[in-house]
Amino acid sequence: MDRNEAYLEIEERKTLVRILVSHMCMLSGKEDFYPPSSLKEKLAKAIVTAFPCLAVPCHEGSSFTNYTHY
Repeated sequence: MDRNEAYLEIEERKTLVRILVSHMCMLSGKEDFYPPSSLKEKLAKAIVTAFPCLAVPCHEGSSFTNYTHY
């Protein structure tokens, strides 16, 4: 499929989020649904690094830089 813009369809985004959240929960070592915030932040940074089109510019003074939760 050819695309003119860098983006993910809604279903593609949901699939990506499901896969990554499942992996993140397993990385926490307990397979729980409450991984530490530091792990969630690392995953968010990795996603934006790999997929810059998913970056969401944050407002000035925010503690977050170009990533947010869904």
